Amino acid sequence: MTKIRSVLIYMFITSIMFCLVSCGGTNASDKAISVGKKALGITDDYLDKSISADSARTKLDALKADMEYVGELEHGVKNKAADFSVQTSLLSLSTYILSDSVKNNDESYANILKSRNNLAKTIGERKR
Repeated sequence: MTKIRSVLIYMFITSIMFCLVSCGGTNASDKAISVGKKALGITDDYLDKSISADSARTKLDALKADMEYVGELEHGVKNKAADFSVQTSLLSLSTYILSDSVKNNDESYANILKSRNNLAKTIGERKR
């Protein structure tokens, strides 16, 4: 049941991210870009084994709190889609890091890397 739930969450998050990116989601606000850059650094530290999964998830959770404003943005706001994509990326990164800490296999690593690179694309940073 947990595996099915994980797959469904992955498919849902991935589809949302692809939709947002394809809808011109590269116009993130300055705040979202700043948060996104911090998330990239945290993710890179985790991928390089400089920090633990718990530490990475704690730091990403703090960044998620910084992105709570996205839910209050009005429809039609220029940055809403891109900022929402950053917010969603934080959730997916945290989920994939948790999964990797349990499974620790090539698939879980690949999911983290893919989500990290989607975030990088959204905020105009380099892929890894």
